[in-house]
Amino acid sequence: MDGYSNDKKAGPVTLIAIMAELVIIALVIFSVINSLKSNNEKKESLQYNVEISNFRQEISNIDKDGLKDIQFSLYDAAWLNNDNLSSSDAINATIRPESVKKQNFKEDNIYQVYFIIDLPDLKQTYQVYHVYSTAKKYNSKLPINYRTLVYCPKESQKVYSGQVCRDRYAGQAEQIIKDFNFK
Repeated sequence: MDGYSNDKKAGPVTLIAIMAELVIIALVIFSVINSLKSNNEKKESLQYNVEISNFRQEISNIDKDGLKDIQFSLYDAAWLNNDNLSSSDAINATIRPESVKKQNFKEDNIYQVYFIIDLPDLKQTYQVYHVYSTAKKYNSKLPINYRTLVYCPKESQKVYSGQVCRDRYAGQAEQIIKDFNFK
């Protein structure tokens, strides 16, 4: 051996560069985490300003996400039928208690609920259909695109005269529901 070692020691400049890189990486990671957290908080704070006064009395076992789906779909239907509705407008709604129908498909662990809902301030009525599962894991039997349908009422269900109604399903909501084949 010639007295030289193959071990190279990092000099002070190299150590400072490595430390600076680690600090930059940590700052980038922190920034990304805060950005994701901020976006999630914005999504959580986005409300559709729909208050269903008797929701828990009439339908007790739908979770918070299911309620949000119903509120969103109801707001969408109201927006579709009211040109002057703004995102800050609050919509008060009431489920007609005698209209609530629930069905449980035990083999598929799926529940469906149907009800009529009135929006007295807008003088409108809608039919609501929601399908959900109480399983703790993903249930592949649930329809992804049609978990919640808010659609126009039948003439006999209207309590406000003169209501003109449009929905996203072009009058086919009841056929879509019939096509579900749960056990």
